[in-house]
Amino acid sequence: MRDPVTITVYRWAGRKWFFRIRSECAECDLAVAQVRGLVSAHPDWPVEIKIKPWLTFLWESLRRSGWHAPVVIVDGHRASQGRVPERSVLEAAMRRALAQRGIADVGHQSSTPTARPSRA
Repeated sequence: MRDPVTITVYRWAGRKWFFRIRSECAECDLAVAQVRGLVSAHPDWPVEIKIKPWLTFLWESLRRSGWHAPVVIVDGHRASQGRVPERSVLEAAMRRALAQRGIADVGHQSSTPTARPSRA
């Protein structure tokens, strides 16, 4: 297996110095579910998923312009922040990352249904 593409999700959680996040984040849970759903739909993609608490890894997230959780980073590039990422956006970011590694032909079928031309 080739070097996997890394998807990192920074959730609204964690601690830094004397601050601690104790509230829940439904959008973060949905973002994680969206990433896991995309990866499970494409088992042939070499992917590694990392889920990190946003506040604990604040500087790492800010380095990628991730100011507002949930932040989704695909192979070092921000795909989404502050909302649940759309599946098509995640899939496009994954395909770009795979193409940069020369794995563009893997999983060439789209997980989103496409309209077929009707026969007249």
